[in-house]
Amino acid sequence: MSQKHQSLTARVGDRDLHIETGKYAKLADGAALVTMGETIILVTAVSATKVKDGQDFFPLTVEYKEKAAAAGRIPGSYFRREGRPTEKEILTCRMVDRPLRPLFPKGYYFDTQVIAILLSTDGLNDPDILTINGASAALMVSDIPWAGPVAGVRVARIQGRFVANPTHPEIAESDLDLVYVGTEHEALMIEGSGKELPETEFKAALEFAHQAIQPIIKIQKELAASCGKPKRQPALMLVKDELLEIAYQVAGTRIEAAIYQPSKVARYQAVEALREEVKAKILEKFSTATPFEISQAFDYLQKKAFRTSILDKNKRCDGRPADQVRNLSGEVGFLPRSATSPGRWVSSLAPMAPPSSPGAKPRLSVWPPWDPWKRPRRSTPIPVAKAPSVLSSTTISLPFQWVKPVVLAGKTAGKSVTAPLRSAPLSR
Repeated sequence: MSQKHQSLTARVGDRDLHIETGKYAKLADGAALVTMGETIILVTAVSATKVKDGQDFFPLTVEYKEKAAAAGRIPGSYFRREGRPTEKEILTCRMVDRPLRPLFPKGYYFDTQVIAILLSTDGLNDPDILTINGASAALMVSDIPWAGPVAGVRVARIQGRFVANPTHPEIAESDLDLVYVGTEHEALMIEGSGKELPETEFKAALEFAHQAIQPIIKIQKELAASCGKPKRQPALMLVKDELLEIAYQVAGTRIEAAIYQPSKVARYQAVEALREEVKAKILEKFSTATPFEISQAFDYLQKKAFRTSILDKNKRCDGRPADQVRNLSGEVGFLPRSATSPGRWVSSLAPMAPPSSPGAKPRLSVWPPWDPWKRPRRSTPIPVAKAPSVLSSTTISLPFQWVKPVVLAGKTAGKSVTAPLRSAPLSR
């Protein structure tokens, strides 16, 4: 079915955001062209109509790609081509994935891809917010089942006044950098950083952001109503009630004791022992039960126990209240060759910061080059058992962007590296 071409505009703060569909990428299940100023993003969404054999999770892929040509540049590498995904591209993918993933139907395991390409940039408007809104619009006009729309906005506070979708020069003057994504009535994701912002101001920023996204949600609904495809009705892979009942009978009264273990290793062992008991009991009564069905039945029970513990009992899996920080310990100066070497011993990490001159900081090829000189900050290589290093290093470094580097005898701290001294055990 051919989509009708339509373009709508939403007023967000002092700027217009345009969403156009039906003209580009017609072979995709859904596509949207999002424009703010001279920054243009094309986002497409496609989803398979068959589930792969043995598929036991939702394979959602989100990709965001910046091309140097979008800024009228040619990459300065030897091959004159873009290389591996930059940190900005990886973090934008994560920022888009987080609000989209929870709104797909439970049991929807069809391979789904959301691809965003930066076509043009003016160096003022950040394309990550446009990508979030474009991904939502592409899913809304497609036939992919999805409980949207969502909309995103970046909020800055400049001289006490909130600004929606600020430009890069405005962000430099702001004491707040907040990314807010929500539905018409609820918040889905918030992330960002601020310079010692009072709690009352942060709450006001959230309310301001939620009101700012309403025009974007409105035009997405209008696009879906006027030129959206009828939603497909896929067969969802849900857990059978009979298997859930067996899981409750075997582990329902013991799952909390298993997850309330102070030690992570002991918790894994106790949970795995219960998992094996549930598996044996299910196969005893239903010999044709698949590994997927068994796994989903136990995982459902475990997730419910975790949620009940946090929301109803205000208790974490290691027994701590939800507002209590776990015990941390560390020491400094245990490495003789590094300028600073504090250690955080619960996670067994050893951050190291050798000194270097201010001119040694790396010059990055970023498109657009709004900040080509990147301040040295923490790099956290972490084993596969832990979170990916890009997300970890960026999260760790957020508070430091508000702190000026200290220069001693013409030197500043160079690249900070966190070495893992112990890895958490791999789960199943």
